[in-house]
Amino acid sequence: MKHLAVILPAYNRGVLLCEAVDSILKQDCSDSFSFQVVVVDDGSTDGTVESLSQKYQASIPDKLTILRQTNLERGAARNTGARWALKHSNTDWLLFFDSDDLMVPGALRSFCEFTQGSDSTAYGLIAPWNGETFPNFKQVKKPQGDLSELILSRTILPLGATFISASVFQKSGGFSEDRAMSGSEDWDFLTRVIFAGPVRYFPHLITYYRQHPGNTDTSRYLTSLDLAVNALTPHLKQHFPKQPEAAVRKMQTQATLLKIGAMIRMKDSKAAFRTLWNLWKAGRLWFDFRPYRLALSLLKGATRMRS
Repeated sequence: MKHLAVILPAYNRGVLLCEAVDSILKQDCSDSFSFQVVVVDDGSTDGTVESLSQKYQASIPDKLTILRQTNLERGAARNTGARWALKHSNTDWLLFFDSDDLMVPGALRSFCEFTQGSDSTAYGLIAPWNGETFPNFKQVKKPQGDLSELILSRTILPLGATFISASVFQKSGGFSEDRAMSGSEDWDFLTRVIFAGPVRYFPHLITYYRQHPGNTDTSRYLTSLDLAVNALTPHLKQHFPKQPEAAVRKMQTQATLLKIGAMIRMKDSKAAFRTLWNLWKAGRLWFDFRPYRLALSLLKGATRMRS
């Protein structure tokens, strides 16, 4: 029987964590799969983990494990959960889930019925949720296979809907534990996951991404994107030996476009315009249609904010 571990890092999430865990524990798998939830308390001080432990561990200790550590940020917490699962639960697959999101009913069964023994990474869909009305799911076409070239110009894998084999996690090296990279450690990790092997896409909605004031859109996030590109540079040069500098430039451009999007969400339209204009002047928006189209959409969004 295959085993899946769902890893949740948690820091002062209050009731949101309990809702996330509820949505996972209500799942079921096929007869050939079992699953377990691993919550990693990253130094919480609000009593959430104690409440979670009292609610669940006495009744379903085999389904929920709670680990504790001092506050080391999400990358370290995710690694702690993954390494524990690989060591103690003979885990075959890992899913990294955020403590403020919800898992769609039937999500784990859809994955278990889809996956094949040779898969290294498989990803479904994630949908933004405003906390009130759940979005309707529409099947869409997504890329699969060797996504190395595409990852240079667009974000493909959604962390909360990407199932990663144990071998790929180990090969990728896990998440960065650099505090300064918090906010972009998932982007860095998922890029290395793509470099580690082929990816399959399956058209099922896995996660509702909860939109709320605690989402990552801060000045620290902007800095973390640069650090992520720096961390990825040696991997990019190794993976694209014929055009290493071009690969790095493409990744830098993608990071800048992500910054512009964050600036607009942070209502800093002046900084967004300035950054976009500098990117345009540098001739960095012409190598691929996708970032070019994204830049235009960001420009329209910033224009609406100014009016």
